[in-house]
Amino acid sequence: MRPVRAPRFVDAILDWKPTWFIARLLLVGAYLLGGIVKLTDWPAAVAEQAHFGMNPPALWAALTIAIELIGPILILTGRMAWLGAGMLGVFTLLAAFTAWTVWISRRLGFSTEDEITILFGGSNKSLAAGAPMAAVLFPAATVGFVLLPIMLYHQFQLMACAAIAAHYAKRADSATETV
Repeated sequence: MRPVRAPRFVDAILDWKPTWFIARLLLVGAYLLGGIVKLTDWPAAVAEQAHFGMNPPALWAALTIAIELIGPILILTGRMAWLGAGMLGVFTLLAAFTAWTVWISRRLGFSTEDEITILFGGSNKSLAAGAPMAAVLFPAATVGFVLLPIMLYHQFQLMACAAIAAHYAKRADSATETV
């Protein structure tokens, strides 16, 4: 079977040097814009982190801004684009999985205690389940390299869970004060 050749106009577009920059800009534009908006409105960025229970909110706001600006810049310049993509990937996965877990727990009507268990139990499963699977699926010489992203992601999960735990503790404290 012969490979299918792209039409000439597609080749011309792909050969045009600005195409790749524009494609990368479209991919990272939302992150870049988010970082710029947060940087220009620092109080709102801190308030957003506080709203989501991230403590201390100023630290998480600064970290978010750094990731949303540095990641796209690395990708757009082509210098260590792999690192920029990794930063944005881990950031997105962590935010998505955390938000998704809480949202689904609430939609299913779980109690706060069950929601906390689901959220924190999941963070401990990624490394515990990932290591044996990697050992089975990959050659011994590459397992360490394969596990590195899982280990880094696990650390980010633990840091986020610590901040979220502080939020739950504050919620519990304020609930007992109003009783």
